[in-house]
Amino acid sequence: MRFALLLISALTLTLFALCELVFAYPVARFLYVSLAVVAAAALVRPVAVRRQKGPLAALVILLAALATLHLVDWTTRKPFLRDLARVRVGMTEAEIHPILSRYRRFATKPDTLAAQGETLIVRHSTAGAFDSDVGIVRLSNGRVASVEFSAD
Repeated sequence: MRFALLLISALTLTLFALCELVFAYPVARFLYVSLAVVAAAALVRPVAVRRQKGPLAALVILLAALATLHLVDWTTRKPFLRDLARVRVGMTEAEIHPILSRYRRFATKPDTLAAQGETLIVRHSTAGAFDSDVGIVRLSNGRVASVEFSAD
Protein backbone atom coordinates (compact mmCIF):
# COMPACT_ATOMS: atom_id res chain seq x y z
CA MET A 1 0.00 0.00 0.00
CA ARG A 2 2.81 2.39 0.89
CA PHE A 3 4.56 1.74 -2.43
CA ALA A 4 1.32 2.32 -4.35
CA LEU A 5 0.79 5.69 -2.62
CA LEU A 6 4.37 6.71 -3.38
CA LEU A 7 3.99 5.70 -7.02
CA ILE A 8 0.71 7.62 -7.31
CA SER A 9 2.34 10.65 -5.67
CA ALA A 10 5.31 10.55 -8.05
CA LEU A 11 3.11 10.20 -11.12
CA THR A 12 0.81 12.97 -9.93
CA LEU A 13 3.74 15.29 -9.24
CA THR A 14 5.01 14.61 -12.77
CA LEU A 15 1.58 15.37 -14.22
CA PHE A 16 1.34 18.62 -12.22
CA ALA A 17 4.81 19.66 -13.43
CA LEU A 18 3.81 18.96 -17.04
CA CYS A 19 0.62 20.99 -16.63
CA GLU A 20 2.42 23.96 -15.06
CA LEU A 21 5.66 24.01 -17.06
CA VAL A 22 4.89 22.49 -20.45
CA PHE A 23 1.20 23.15 -21.06
CA ALA A 24 0.97 26.41 -19.01
CA TYR A 25 -2.22 25.28 -17.26
CA PRO A 26 -2.15 26.08 -13.54
CA VAL A 27 -3.20 23.31 -11.19
CA ALA A 28 -5.74 24.16 -8.47
CA ARG A 29 -4.49 24.60 -4.92
CA PHE A 30 -6.73 21.85 -3.51
CA LEU A 31 -5.04 19.32 -5.81
CA TYR A 32 -1.62 20.28 -4.47
CA VAL A 33 -2.90 19.96 -0.91
CA SER A 34 -4.43 16.57 -1.72
CA LEU A 35 -1.13 15.34 -3.14
CA ALA A 36 0.72 16.55 -0.05
CA VAL A 37 -1.69 14.63 2.20
CA VAL A 38 -1.33 11.43 0.15
CA ALA A 39 2.46 11.73 0.13
CA ALA A 40 2.53 12.35 3.88
CA ALA A 41 0.35 9.28 4.43
CA ALA A 42 2.76 7.22 2.32
CA LEU A 43 5.96 8.51 3.90
CA VAL A 44 5.28 9.23 7.56
CA ARG A 45 4.82 6.37 10.01
CA PRO A 46 3.75 6.44 13.67
CA VAL A 47 7.28 5.78 14.95
CA ALA A 48 9.99 7.93 16.46
CA VAL A 49 11.10 10.81 14.25
CA ARG A 50 14.76 9.75 14.39
CA ARG A 51 13.82 6.42 12.80
CA GLN A 52 12.29 8.05 9.74
CA LYS A 53 14.72 10.78 8.76
CA GLY A 54 14.85 9.60 5.13
CA PRO A 55 11.08 9.59 4.57
CA LEU A 56 10.75 12.97 6.31
CA ALA A 57 13.50 14.43 4.12
CA ALA A 58 11.70 13.08 1.03
CA LEU A 59 8.45 14.64 2.27
CA VAL A 60 10.14 18.02 2.79
CA ILE A 61 11.60 17.87 -0.73
CA LEU A 62 8.19 16.95 -2.17
CA LEU A 63 6.49 19.79 -0.28
CA ALA A 64 9.14 22.24 -1.54
CA ALA A 65 8.55 21.04 -5.12
CA LEU A 66 4.78 21.40 -4.71
CA ALA A 67 5.11 24.88 -3.25
CA THR A 68 7.46 25.93 -6.05
CA LEU A 69 5.18 24.59 -8.77
CA HIS A 70 2.13 26.27 -7.26
CA LEU A 71 3.54 29.63 -6.18
CA VAL A 72 5.87 30.54 -9.06
CA ASP A 73 4.23 32.32 -11.99
CA TRP A 74 5.80 30.28 -14.80
CA THR A 75 3.91 32.18 -17.50
CA THR A 76 1.75 35.28 -17.76
CA ARG A 77 -1.34 33.05 -17.92
CA LYS A 78 -1.19 32.05 -14.24
CA PRO A 79 -1.53 35.54 -12.68
CA PHE A 80 -4.08 36.43 -15.36
CA LEU A 81 -6.28 33.48 -14.40
CA ARG A 82 -5.84 34.34 -10.73
CA ASP A 83 -6.99 37.92 -11.36
CA LEU A 84 -9.81 36.82 -13.63
CA ALA A 85 -11.04 34.50 -10.85
CA ARG A 86 -11.26 37.56 -8.56
CA VAL A 87 -13.93 39.05 -10.83
CA ARG A 88 -17.25 37.94 -9.36
CA VAL A 89 -20.78 38.00 -10.72
CA GLY A 90 -22.53 41.15 -9.49
CA MET A 91 -19.44 43.40 -9.46
CA THR A 92 -19.66 46.75 -11.26
CA GLU A 93 -17.32 47.80 -14.07
CA ALA A 94 -15.73 50.27 -11.65
CA GLU A 95 -14.94 47.38 -9.27
CA ILE A 96 -13.37 45.18 -11.95
CA HIS A 97 -11.30 47.93 -13.53
CA PRO A 98 -8.54 47.88 -10.85
CA ILE A 99 -8.34 44.08 -11.10
CA LEU A 100 -8.01 43.89 -14.89
CA SER A 101 -6.45 47.26 -15.73
CA ARG A 102 -2.90 45.92 -16.06
CA TYR A 103 -3.84 43.61 -18.94
CA ARG A 104 -4.08 44.36 -22.64
CA ARG A 105 -7.55 45.17 -23.78
CA PHE A 106 -9.42 45.61 -26.99
CA ALA A 107 -10.15 49.30 -26.63
CA THR A 108 -10.32 52.50 -28.56
CA LYS A 109 -10.02 54.62 -25.40
CA PRO A 110 -6.76 53.96 -23.53
CA ASP A 111 -8.26 54.68 -20.08
CA THR A 112 -11.17 52.22 -20.24
CA LEU A 113 -11.54 48.49 -20.58
CA ALA A 114 -12.55 47.19 -23.98
CA ALA A 115 -16.26 47.29 -24.38
CA GLN A 116 -18.02 45.53 -27.22
CA GLY A 117 -21.65 46.14 -26.42
CA GLU A 118 -21.97 44.64 -22.97
CA THR A 119 -18.78 42.52 -23.13
CA LEU A 120 -15.33 43.37 -21.76
CA ILE A 121 -12.45 41.48 -23.36
CA VAL A 122 -8.90 41.47 -21.93
CA ARG A 123 -5.69 39.69 -22.96
CA HIS A 124 -2.66 38.97 -20.84
CA SER A 125 -0.07 38.59 -23.59
CA THR A 126 0.76 39.12 -27.22
CA ALA A 127 3.49 36.45 -27.14
CA GLY A 128 2.95 33.69 -29.68
CA ALA A 129 2.10 31.00 -27.12
CA PHE A 130 -0.67 33.04 -25.51
CA ASP A 131 -1.68 35.61 -28.10
CA SER A 132 -5.29 34.48 -28.30
CA ASP A 133 -5.94 33.82 -24.58
CA VAL A 134 -8.74 36.16 -23.55
CA GLY A 135 -10.80 36.87 -20.50
CA ILE A 136 -14.41 37.60 -21.35
CA VAL A 137 -16.53 39.50 -18.85
CA ARG A 138 -20.17 39.91 -19.81
CA LEU A 139 -22.08 42.80 -18.26
CA SER A 140 -25.78 43.22 -17.75
CA ASN A 141 -27.13 46.53 -16.44
CA GLY A 142 -23.61 47.65 -15.54
CA ARG A 143 -22.87 44.54 -13.44
CA VAL A 144 -20.90 41.38 -14.19
CA ALA A 145 -23.21 38.63 -15.43
CA SER A 146 -20.54 36.04 -16.30
CA VAL A 147 -16.78 35.55 -16.48
CA GLU A 148 -15.06 33.22 -18.94
CA PHE A 149 -11.56 32.31 -20.04
CA SER A 150 -10.94 31.30 -23.62
CA ALA A 151 -7.57 29.57 -24.01
CA ASP A 152 -5.19 29.95 -26.94
